[in-house]
Amino acid sequence: MPALLGVPALIKVESLMWLFYFWRFLPLDIYLQGKPLSNRPFKDFRFGETPYFTGLEICRLARLRKGEKFYDLGCGRGKMVFAAALGFGAQAVGVDLLPTYIHFGERIANLTGCDAQFLLEDFTLVEVFEADVIYVAGSIFSQETWDELLLLIEQLQPGSRWVCVGRQAEHALLKAYDQREFLFSWGYEMVYFYEVLV
Repeated sequence: MPALLGVPALIKVESLMWLFYFWRFLPLDIYLQGKPLSNRPFKDFRFGETPYFTGLEICRLARLRKGEKFYDLGCGRGKMVFAAALGFGAQAVGVDLLPTYIHFGERIANLTGCDAQFLLEDFTLVEVFEADVIYVAGSIFSQETWDELLLLIEQLQPGSRWVCVGRQAEHALLKAYDQREFLFSWGYEMVYFYEVLV
C-alpha cells in the first residue's frame, strides 16, 4: 500500500475523507449541527484542521509512543486522530459534538483497520484519566470553554502531556517544555507543549 508522508494507510484515510465529504459543504454542516447546541458557544464550532504533516510533527514533539492513549478534544474530521494512530501506534480518541464527524470518523477507522475511536460527546465533560497526551486546537474556543477544558488537567496522571494550539495553558500542574510555530489550515499558529507535574 502506498504511504502518505511515510505512513502506510494514511493515504487510504485521506481518500475516504474525500469520498465521504466531497458533496458536503463543511461550514454549512457545522452551522446546521452546531446551532442547536445552545449550551456551547457557537464560535466553538468554526472549521479548521491540523494537516497530517503538522500533526505528525506535533505527535513527535509530544513524545507520543506506541500504545499510549491520545485524545483530540474537538477533533473535527479526525486528521490528528488518524495521524496519532497510524503514525505512532497510539490508541487515539477523537471527541466532538458534531454527529457527521463522529459517524464518518468511525467508518473510516473501521475501513482502514485503524485503532481509533470517536466519541459524540462534549469534550469538556469527557473523562481523560487514562490519557497520555491531550491535544486541543484551542485558538477558536471561547474563554468559557477554555476555562472548562483546563479543569480536565486535574484528571491527568504525572508525566502525561498537554498540547494546545494558539493558546498558552496556565495551570499549576503544567510545566512548559517546548513551543513551536506550525502551519494549519487557517495559517501559522504557535503550539505549546506541557508536561503534567508529579
